[in-house]
Amino acid sequence: MGLELTGGFAGIDRTSDILPFNADYTWCMWIRLDGAAGGDHEYINISDGTDGDDGYDRVVFNSSGQVYTNTKDEASSSGDSEKMTISASVWHHVVMVRADTSNLWLYLDGVKSSSSANVDISGRATADRMFIREIFGNGFMVHGAKAWTRELTIQEIRSEMNSTVPVVTDGVYGFWPLLGPDIDLNDYSGQGRDMAQVGGDELFSFPGPPIPWGSDGDAAVFLPAAAVAASASPALVGTNS
Repeated sequence: MGLELTGGFAGIDRTSDILPFNADYTWCMWIRLDGAAGGDHEYINISDGTDGDDGYDRVVFNSSGQVYTNTKDEASSSGDSEKMTISASVWHHVVMVRADTSNLWLYLDGVKSSSSANVDISGRATADRMFIREIFGNGFMVHGAKAWTRELTIQEIRSEMNSTVPVVTDGVYGFWPLLGPDIDLNDYSGQGRDMAQVGGDELFSFPGPPIPWGSDGDAAVFLPAAAVAASASPALVGTNS
């Protein structure tokens, strides 16, 4: 199952012990938009200050059916990566990677953007919030969020496309399956970085992308025994239909 964010500004967030966004990191998850965005949908935003006034890194979905990374420094200089095309009503694997203090890359379905969001952010303060948000109520589904405190290679990123459970365990910051039907926002990396609901009307469970949950060996690293046993259930494997 995945998680559907519905209603204006529906989302999930965390406001303490935030992923360091001024050094190398990787954030990945599966997303699905049903229909064209009414405007910009931010699927992940790591920011400092009120609504990122003092800087942010984010992935944005626009009304033209495109996705891109967007970054801003503390002085409001901002930049975008290449805008890559996505399809409506189809699950896509989206990854944001900070390689250094000047480049924020996008990977879409295992393909790296031809250009990065290129802004020198070396003077930014630490982040105080990270969130996944849906703005215009057009149907925004998310599944299998994972983050690392290092830059993953393209080979590692592609390996993560085939498992909800993290394949790469080195440097894991957090792992949020975002599973229904009980809308579980817990962090299963063992580090206690749970998410919380913010804004919107309600969160709904939704069929997830057509990927395996992960081998029992992988799952055992992160999940309690009951969850490992449940991973064999067909209900945890969704489709694009």
